[in-house]
Amino acid sequence: MGVAMKEDGGTVGVFSPKKTPHLINLNEDPLMAECLLYYIKEGVTRVGNGEAHANSQDILLYGPSILPEHCRFENDNGIVRLVPFSEEAVCYVNGRLVKEATELQTGSRVILAKSHVFRFNNPSQRARKVPDEEPNNSDWNFAQIELLEKQGVDLKQEMEKRLVLLEEQYKREKMEADVLFEQQRKNYEAKIEALQKTVEEQSMNLSMYSSMASEDFLASVQTLPSMSMSHSGFHVDLFESHSDVVENWGEREYGLVLHAFKKWRSHRFTSLRDDLWGNAIFLKEANAISVELKKKVQFQFTLLSDTLYSPLPQEFAAIMMEDEGCKTIVGVEVQDTKNGATHYWTLEKLRHRLDQMREIYSNEEIPPSPDTVSPNGDPFYDRFPWFRLIGRAYVYLSNLFYPLPLLHRVPIVNDHGDVKGYLQVAVQPYIDDSDNSSPPNHSARLHFDEEETTDNTTGIPPHLQLGNDFTFKLTLAKGYSVEPDYADVFCQFRFLHRSDETFSTDPIKNINGDALSFSYVQNITTRVTRSFIEYIKSQPILLEVFGHYQQHPLHKDAKQETSTGTPRHTPPRRLQLPPGIPISAPVRSSRFTPLPLLISPSASHVAKKIELLVWVEICELAPSGEYVPCRVTHGDNLPCRGVFVLHQGLQRRIRITIVHDSDEEVKWRDVREVLVGRIRTHPESDDEDENVLSLGLFPGEYLECLGEDKSLFRFEAAWDSSLHNSHLLNRVTPSTENVYLTLSAYVDLENCGMPGIVTKDLSILIYGRSGPRSLKEFFTSQIYKNPDGNRLTGLYELLLKRASDLGMQRRIRRVLDTSNAYVRGEENLSGWRPLGDSLLFDHQWELEKISRLEQVEKVRHALLLREALSVPTAFLPKPSGWSSKEEKVYP
Repeated sequence: MGVAMKEDGGTVGVFSPKKTPHLINLNEDPLMAECLLYYIKEGVTRVGNGEAHANSQDILLYGPSILPEHCRFENDNGIVRLVPFSEEAVCYVNGRLVKEATELQTGSRVILAKSHVFRFNNPSQRARKVPDEEPNNSDWNFAQIELLEKQGVDLKQEMEKRLVLLEEQYKREKMEADVLFEQQRKNYEAKIEALQKTVEEQSMNLSMYSSMASEDFLASVQTLPSMSMSHSGFHVDLFESHSDVVENWGEREYGLVLHAFKKWRSHRFTSLRDDLWGNAIFLKEANAISVELKKKVQFQFTLLSDTLYSPLPQEFAAIMMEDEGCKTIVGVEVQDTKNGATHYWTLEKLRHRLDQMREIYSNEEIPPSPDTVSPNGDPFYDRFPWFRLIGRAYVYLSNLFYPLPLLHRVPIVNDHGDVKGYLQVAVQPYIDDSDNSSPPNHSARLHFDEEETTDNTTGIPPHLQLGNDFTFKLTLAKGYSVEPDYADVFCQFRFLHRSDETFSTDPIKNINGDALSFSYVQNITTRVTRSFIEYIKSQPILLEVFGHYQQHPLHKDAKQETSTGTPRHTPPRRLQLPPGIPISAPVRSSRFTPLPLLISPSASHVAKKIELLVWVEICELAPSGEYVPCRVTHGDNLPCRGVFVLHQGLQRRIRITIVHDSDEEVKWRDVREVLVGRIRTHPESDDEDENVLSLGLFPGEYLECLGEDKSLFRFEAAWDSSLHNSHLLNRVTPSTENVYLTLSAYVDLENCGMPGIVTKDLSILIYGRSGPRSLKEFFTSQIYKNPDGNRLTGLYELLLKRASDLGMQRRIRRVLDTSNAYVRGEENLSGWRPLGDSLLFDHQWELEKISRLEQVEKVRHALLLREALSVPTAFLPKPSGWSSKEEKVYP
């Protein structure tokens, strides 16, 4: 079937020709091929582009190298010949250039001017005989390859030449880079050796400071002579032996030494875990006293970090200013269930209040009632505000630079990174006096720090000329999705650097969590300075939302608690991420001594770190006699990110491939042992080596990786699951269960005293030999036909350490874990314990949520501004005095 063409090129219709010889178009796109038919009539059929004479051509073709009179087809009683009109006419038949009349056979490939490709069909000739020379697949690709071969072009040879040139260029560039890298490495090694000698010589003097407490150490440091950046000598006893080197130090070297000292001090004495372990006993004692005295107060550790949505309280900010190396501070969260308030204490304040609690506890024979002690004089309670902070929001002001009005919908985020509602805020600049026709509810004037002004005003728009007054309007329209627990809600906002200039709305009744109509308009006028321009480019306005609780949730907790008063800690709501992959300890081998797996990488010098990508495949014996990877069902919600689908009673092999960047120091010698064990029905492993089987090994081999500088090392092991003697592997797995196992492979490396261990938890399903048991499983099995999808991958880190460093371990200052120490009244806490490492992980989740929210708000503002700037400039507001020549968008 095809589209038949008239003599003038017009369409006749769609039908299949019976006896008339014709040309069928061929195209690189299969959907466009064999769609056009050009009939060759009895006599002469002319081909050209139609520029010679009107209606003189029977077949019209257009394109490069098509002449006005290109060629003609002569049809003499079913015998068709192709005759070029001139020597300039480019015509090919079966890949050969035609200069004279050539007879066409059915299936011949005809190429006119390199761009028009046809296949010739002659129904009458096909009926008489079947041509032997007609290829089975005469498509566009076949015609092009045939043309190149007949013209003497060898594609394979050309590709090999190009590959040789590319390889030579790559080797030359790699050699130059290696030479440069080797020079840099030698220079750095020389510097490191010099520094290491200096450290070793001063280790005896520094050792006495390492045994001191942090307070004693700081006191001793303060007795040393102060470091003056302009001083020509650094006359400290610790550096007397190298005074000649120190005297040549400049300001940069002094700054690096001071920064390294502060960094070392912060890591040495103020680690978060040390604070948690060392103060756990004080927290436990405070809770025990609170329960015995029937105080409705709960104490628990918390971590506070200074972020945009969770700035530190004033007391903690002072601590951070004292210690520049500290970014996260351990605090105490005090939940006052009596008054429905939450306070944050420093560790120093906890110890101070605990002394007062002990005094009250020891002096009073009868525990007082919570209502008999005033909160002002009670060490358990703090003053609490009437309005509580709901959350914070930020609005960026870069649209004032252009100038454009923008309407924002910003989230209200609390200290833990949870969204508590939304605000609708509009920021609009005043460009001329006509825009300020309707006066707002409030007006204010702010002052920014004035910097030295220069005549250079490059990049500053006309409406923000230095020294002029600029006015913009901030409209706080509505609030949405605020919890109905808050009876009265108001909002206040300010610039980040001006805590003394705060603008506040009136409290609004919050009825059933409906929209809050603030309808607050604030005019802000300021004198344009460079500091103001820099602020609106990158800094936002802070909006804080407060509310009064009708009934604080802590009141409900207080009523539900028994007299024991178990303190609670609710972990933060984590991001919607896939569940964690179980990580088990390696299956122990009887051939190797136990490895120090729990030693921190910092315990010895790490010479090199290499990332490994490991593929794990389980292959089954196919009817063809080859081992074929079995199907893997992938899913982010699966515990192991995938399930191997096996068949009962088949021979199996486990195939492991290790991929990494090529490195001369990493050479895999061979696999030593592959162990499979810990057969179970749950993802978590108890690390008890049960049902362990050592598999039969096949020699490992390196695979070629064309086009990439990668190393691929693959090995296989025969796995007979029946030798485990486990009913989980001998039966067909029920539809409601999965079988989990742990795989460990011990691989030898050259010039390495210990083998590398690859451990992976696998999940499997065992079917009968007949295959899937339901239609759903049948259709699922048809999806994963790609062999690359029938494997599970894992990322590992290979740490290489020098042999001389294996026996050297850094002396670590031990901190006593006081969370297990007994205090009087601990039995009344009903199993409560201070938070430890879990608090660190939860706080990392909170920081990640807050960081993502900050990035989302910046991107959302940029997209809003970009969309507003896409409006034609004729529709944008123009400041007065701005001529048409100045209609441009400033970066």
